[in-house]
Amino acid sequence: PPKASISAEEFSTIIRMIEIKGSYIGNLFNTQDAIDCFGLIKVPFKVGKLSGLTQTFKLMEEGKISGGYVFDTS
Repeated sequence: PPKASISAEEFSTIIRMIEIKGSYIGNLFNTQDAIDCFGLIKVPFKVGKLSGLTQTFKLMEEGKISGGYVFDTS
């Protein structure tokens, strides 16, 4: 609910190993929707050599990169 709050006494919560969990996702239906979408979105990425780092920065500055870059340092 909006503006809801919770409080817990620290010492007994830690000693009794109580876990307090929350979610911004919503209810069970919203959670299931989020789980169903998992894996459907593919994020593009490229693997490049570290020697191409300067060129990659130039492409970034020109706005020509979509997705992510991973550099092989071996």
